[in-house]
Amino acid sequence: MLHEDFLGPWGLLIVIVVGVGLILIALLLFVCFLMPGCIGYECFGKQRK
Repeated sequence: MLHEDFLGPWGLLIVIVVGVGLILIALLLFVCFLMPGCIGYECFGKQRK
């Protein structure tokens, strides 16, 4: 398997952890732009007005 050769025995775990981390960061940013009071929401709201 490619991932076993690429990063050794911990390869699959590292790939899963990085993938889940990226998904959580993207979800957090998405929610931040939807919630009033968050800095992303405030900046985006000011640009639209």
